[in-house]
Order: sequence, then structure tokens, then C-alpha cells
Amino acid sequence: INSPLLLNAQAEYNKYLSLVDEERRVKCMRLAKKQQTVQKSKRRKRIRVTIGIVASLIVVIGAVLAVTVIIPSMQLKQANELFASGKYDEANKIYQNLNGFSDSTKRAETVKAVYQVEAKKYEAAVETLLATGIPVEITYKPEGGSLTGSDALVLGHTLSTDATILPLGTGTGGDAAESKTFTFNSSADFDGLVTPERNGYRFVEWKSETYSYDITGQDPVFHLTLVAVWSEKEYVIEYDLAGGQVEGSNAAEYGVEDGAITLIN
Repeated sequence: INSPLLLNAQAEYNKYLSLVDEERRVKCMRLAKKQQTVQKSKRRKRIRVTIGIVASLIVVIGAVLAVTVIIPSMQLKQANELFASGKYDEANKIYQNLNGFSDSTKRAETVKAVYQVEAKKYEAAVETLLATGIPVEITYKPEGGSLTGSDALVLGHTLSTDATILPLGTGTGGDAAESKTFTFNSSADFDGLVTPERNGYRFVEWKSETYSYDITGQDPVFHLTLVAVWSEKEYVIEYDLAGGQVEGSNAAEYGVEDGAITLIN
């Protein structure tokens, strides 16, 4: 039936449906836009939170690095400079406070060895250094005496195969013919200090002439130069006159520094 009235009603109905669809479409678009806005807001919030967490981690890591690495490294450098300038007490306080950071323990033991050297406890100093892993180079200067024998075993030093016996006269000062230098790399190498000999004299002690340690070197070695201290022996002279007598008196004692003695007959 194609009556004008029916056709008009159909057109109005189609128009209504079109309006309903448009309204639905607009609502859907608004809802989608709102959802997009919510999603963007959530993403921005997540980004802000992430940035905050990362920033916090950076601050924490920086603080940890500062406390555990940067500041201790600066303190260690300062202590090494104090040590190099001879300010051992100040350097040692810093080494002790570093609680084993890097090689601060080794440095503290080096300061201990310096104190031992200054207290004339040379063997203890050498043992302290070797136990810490620091090689020790000792130059003996017998000052008119002699170091018995020519090799380490005769001298009383037991050296391992990797120990180094340096040429004569490589120590600081002294006549090359009078000094011997030895390098000890471990505690097994060292068997105490040499006891020198000198005709007419009694060996008193070793005295430190110089000591040095390059604390910043790649292959640090503690250098120690020891000089022998002697006292003159006094020999008592007894005379057997076989029943005779002599006018005056002859010397009752003699030392090598007295020179020739002329006896009274």
C-alpha cells in the first residue's frame, strides 16, 4: 500500500531511528573520549610515579656510592698524602677509620712497621711488612766490619727461589764494598737480621740510617738501610815476669784504637 499517509509515517519513523542512532553514536563517542582521558590520566600518573621511583633510586645509589666509595677514596688519598709527608699519626687515624676499605689495612700495618723501625724493632718491622704482603729491601752497612760469607744462607738469611739478591752498594750511601742489599718477598724468606763481625770490636746493634716506602707505587717495596754500631773491645793484659821486675808499669788493657804499645823492660 503506497498511500501518502503511510509513506509519510515511514519517513518519520526512519528519521526517528536516524536520530536515535546519532544520539547513541554521540554517547559512545563521549564515553570513548572520557575513557581515553581517564587512561591518559592514569598513564601520566604511572609515569610520574615511575620518575619519582627512579629519582629516589638515583639519590639512594648516589648516597651509597658517596658513603662506600667516593668519600672513603678521598679519605684514603688524604691519608696517603699524610703518610708520604711523614705525618704517620694523622694518616693512621684515617686508615683505622676506613675499616679495611681498599688497602687501608695494609697502609695501617705499614704505619705500624714505621713505628717499629723508629723504636729499633727492625725484625718486628720486617715481619709486619712481609705478613702484610709488602716486600722489604734491607741494605746492611757494617761500617768497617764484614758480613760473614757471601751468600744469603751463610749470612743467616733463608731466601726462596723468587727472592732477589741485589748487587753490592745498591743501598742509600756507603761504600759499595761495605754494603749488601737483600730483598725479601715473604715471611718464609726472612730469618732474622745478620750479625756482622769486626776484629777488635763488639757488635752493639743495628741503627736505622734511612727508611722509605713509596705508598703510591705500582710495586711498592719498603727500603731499610741499617748501619752497624760497634764498641771497642778492651783486652786485659797479664804479664809473667818470671821472677823479675820492671821499673814503672806497662799497660793493663789494650784496645785496637790504642795503637802500638811499647813495653818497659
